[in-house]
Amino acid sequence: MVRSVRLGLIMYSLLIGYGILLMAQAQTLLPPKGAAASSDKLTYHGYTLEQLRAIKPGSSNPYLSLLPPGVTPDMAYWMARMQAEARAKGAVQTSGPGVPMVEESEPNNTPATANPISDFGNGPGLTPQTNVNGSFPAPPEPTPAGPFPEDDGAIPLASDPGLNAGQLVRITAQIGDGPHGSSGSGSGDFDFYVISGVTAGQVITANINTQPPGVFPPPFDSFLGLWDSQGNLLTFNDDQRPSDSFFLDSFIQFTVPQDGDYYISVGSFRSSIPRDPFDSSSGEGIGTEGEYELILGLAAYDIDFFSLALNAGDVLNVNGLGAISHVSLFDPAGVELITSGSDITVILPEEAPFRGGGNPALVYLVSQPGMYAVRVTSFQSGDYIAELRTARPPLETAEIGTKQILFIDFDGATIDPSDFVGGPPDQRILSPLSSFLGNWGLQPDAENAVIDAILDVSVENLQRDIAEMGFNPQFDIEILNSRDHEDPFGQPNVSRVIVGGTIAESGIETIGIAQSIDVGNFATAESGLVLLDVLSGTNGESASVNTFPIAASASIIDFIGIAVGNIVAHEAGHFFGNFHTNQFNASENIMDQGGNPAGTFGVGEDGTFGTEDDVDVDFGLDDYVPNEGLVGIEDTLNVISFGLTSMPNDLTSASH
Repeated sequence: MVRSVRLGLIMYSLLIGYGILLMAQAQTLLPPKGAAASSDKLTYHGYTLEQLRAIKPGSSNPYLSLLPPGVTPDMAYWMARMQAEARAKGAVQTSGPGVPMVEESEPNNTPATANPISDFGNGPGLTPQTNVNGSFPAPPEPTPAGPFPEDDGAIPLASDPGLNAGQLVRITAQIGDGPHGSSGSGSGDFDFYVISGVTAGQVITANINTQPPGVFPPPFDSFLGLWDSQGNLLTFNDDQRPSDSFFLDSFIQFTVPQDGDYYISVGSFRSSIPRDPFDSSSGEGIGTEGEYELILGLAAYDIDFFSLALNAGDVLNVNGLGAISHVSLFDPAGVELITSGSDITVILPEEAPFRGGGNPALVYLVSQPGMYAVRVTSFQSGDYIAELRTARPPLETAEIGTKQILFIDFDGATIDPSDFVGGPPDQRILSPLSSFLGNWGLQPDAENAVIDAILDVSVENLQRDIAEMGFNPQFDIEILNSRDHEDPFGQPNVSRVIVGGTIAESGIETIGIAQSIDVGNFATAESGLVLLDVLSGTNGESASVNTFPIAASASIIDFIGIAVGNIVAHEAGHFFGNFHTNQFNASENIMDQGGNPAGTFGVGEDGTFGTEDDVDVDFGLDDYVPNEGLVGIEDTLNVISFGLTSMPNDLTSASH
């Protein structure tokens, strides 16, 4: 129980106070108790892409950024901008002639009964593109359930709508009528519903509607969570109902990993979940309140599976058209690798050869060969087309000896912020690493030692660990730096991470940012930033190296090396293909989302650097962070291992 309560506390800090949680960064500031929510999410409703591109957003894109604690992402802008960009991309996409078409046929609702897609892949006799044509039948009519008495604001108090497999139930209820709403204690009202006897592999859906006809914005801005019986928050959603881009209704689709009882919670913007899911009074204030209709389903909608053989290093793209609401990929053992209900291709660079267009789309690099399964789902009836595309990382077909080069620049640089956040071109000069030594209490003669420490951690994360543990024997990268090498940026296959500069100098309110998430490393000349003003802050900033105690056996130079080196690897990890992972689960990962500097820095439970409980934060297997719209498991190490491939000079052996 202690773990679940702690998780609730941490996740509450993650969730509370956001504008839009889809793709949002973690934030630890809580609103005043009883504070009402605003409708500032909706500022950009109805704007065209041209209008959005002309606006300077209130924050950098949280998909690509490690935002400082206390900075609220401008998710209203980025949600509107990314959706508009995706639709513009889709408007000019064409399938081209001769794309093979596979017709869906029932039964195909399990991986074992999947429709086979033959001759698909990269290689002689195979085709790298196939379209699947299918349809979803009408779902069952929802059965009315309730009304249910208050208090039902916690797991032990959850109402039971009597949902069975193959059914939908419709619940009409209200947030605000419980004992902790605005007319009660004021700690915040929540409604919990139990779904009993769920079997592993079944899909739970929760679809909420709060939109009165002709009323915009709605009075109640919903938030959904899904919990297991131990109080672990498995997934959550704020504003991502499929095909509902600018509205505030929430939607969850989740494949259950094991048998048991599960719980759906209904909360609101600024009062999303209780701190303790076993205590209905543990909210942190009033958010929006109002009536809602909730449709819960258990294995209620049609599911179609398609099997296909993939090789290690294949990058698969699935784009769902028509009635498709979510696209998924399962590995040969039936493990859910990724589910997407939005178009994630818009965050990829232009060089990536994948399809989106504002539809549910996924891109995933597989690290082992085998028979995989694509799943498409919907919450409505209708026809669909699933576009399947696959490609290989381009460096594996480059000239012999070609490899990815990463240049780490400590000397300051001139950048164009529009490369990272859009907007009109600009020129900004970033100060060098040496400008920040004094903030850490160091003299100028410590610069070489600091650079050595940062390089050692960066090389460990991005080269040594991946060469040793990655599945690709042809992985290769060369890491250069501004102290020891001439600046090669601008040459082919050279990406860089600039270490230095401030928020004011860059015009980007972030700690770190990358240009793209490039699954497969199709754009081999990109940039990332690691700004140092927050990391060297002297005013108690939670993400400053100076804020953490340091054991007598360690030095601040060691700590700077780990803190900055891990963030260098994080930003390079983005443009080498990785999305954010969950920063608050039990697995620390270089790609963990921001908001948990203790985890990023690996200081362990005691919060002190240099003690026995310190954690070596690495790339590896981890869960996608839920608030970026993805569910599944990301292999952040092998994404880089295969993306940074090279044909060795000696073709009989691999070069590391």
